[in-house]
Amino acid sequence: MHYCSLSTDKQYQLADWRIRHRPLLPDMLHYARADTHYLLYVYDRVRADLLTKALGRPNLLQLVWDQSRTVALKVSSAWAMAEPGFSGGGGQPLQQ
Repeated sequence: MHYCSLSTDKQYQLADWRIRHRPLLPDMLHYARADTHYLLYVYDRVRADLLTKALGRPNLLQLVWDQSRTVALKVSSAWAMAEPGFSGGGGQPLQQ
């Protein structure tokens, strides 16, 4: 992590975290805890950096939030088809 001077194991970064895999495997639970441990600290640092680097662009922070939201709402092609009964189910596309 850039802001924490840490190197993190991303073994489960692209894992299928949906409910059918509950309870989580012990390794997945450890990954989730380790991966989220510094989130609030990193958020504060990124936000402060954006505000510092805005250089007369008062909407920079909002622009980054909007772009992040757009990226976060995209569904991986591996998850593009839901299982019956899951988030719309019936094999219908979740979101394109």
